[in-house]
Amino acid sequence: MAKRLVEIRALRKTYDTGETKVTPLDNINLDIAEGEFLSLMGPSGSGKTTLMNIIAGVDSATAGSVTVDGVDIARLSDAKLARWRNRNIGYIFQKKTISGSCGGLGTIGIEKECDCPEPCDNRKKKMAKEEARRKMLVDNRIL
Repeated sequence: MAKRLVEIRALRKTYDTGETKVTPLDNINLDIAEGEFLSLMGPSGSGKTTLMNIIAGVDSATAGSVTVDGVDIARLSDAKLARWRNRNIGYIFQKKTISGSCGGLGTIGIEKECDCPEPCDNRKKKMAKEEARRKMLVDNRIL
């Protein structure tokens, strides 16, 4: 059996706009195995982006737990969560209006920060970006 990479239990996210409360995610339970491919589908406003943001540690849940690769991300301090995101999470934006027309590598927007003391060594940062670009090239095609 494959290792569980993502474990979500009783997840809820509620936005309080002052006048109303919106709950796009309510009692979500989900396991994603290492190496598993899946897609999130649903109408606009159904919680797809909210779920992805919570798994990535960009947003937090109102209730429930999210464990990614054994790490309960809700228990991380802001600084540790930022470092965890830097090391483990990457986003590829789908809207051209966000990324412009700069091609595949530009869309991926590699801005990997190196783990060096401030100010960051630009040579190390450039090497990290190049390594990330190489990893995304398969048979001379950008994934």
